[in-house]
Amino acid sequence: MYVIQGKTRQEANEQINLVCGSTFVGVKWIGFPRIVDYYGDLKSDILTGQRINFVTKHLARLRKSSFNVHLLGMNSVDELKFAAHNNISVDTRLASMAAIVGMSVTTKRRDKLNIDLVRSFTAMEYTDTLNNIEILNRIYYDHRS
Repeated sequence: MYVIQGKTRQEANEQINLVCGSTFVGVKWIGFPRIVDYYGDLKSDILTGQRINFVTKHLARLRKSSFNVHLLGMNSVDELKFAAHNNISVDTRLASMAAIVGMSVTTKRRDKLNIDLVRSFTAMEYTDTLNNIEILNRIYYDHRS
């Protein structure tokens, strides 16, 4: 996987031009980080739309260059639906994060959650995480094109 980095949109666009204009032996996936300055505003409720817009702008070109696309650290259920509709893969900690704070994965995430993701889970948190994974999988597969 080649992850698009950069502080500005120009730098990120240069990275995309680089991968689309070159042969990177063994690279099959292009990854887009969850939080980078080149999306613009980093507030959670705005970030999703900005990443979707940025990826959409480059998706056809990346596919034409035979790359698969992956969203690193899915930001929201809306982003999951976008990924499903566009056959993009995602990873997320949303299932466990929501379980630890007693939230549903379909509830808008509260700002500034202070979560210890490396501590041992309680039995209830473990069960809630598995249920959240099932909900996210169902959302993803229900929105596949």
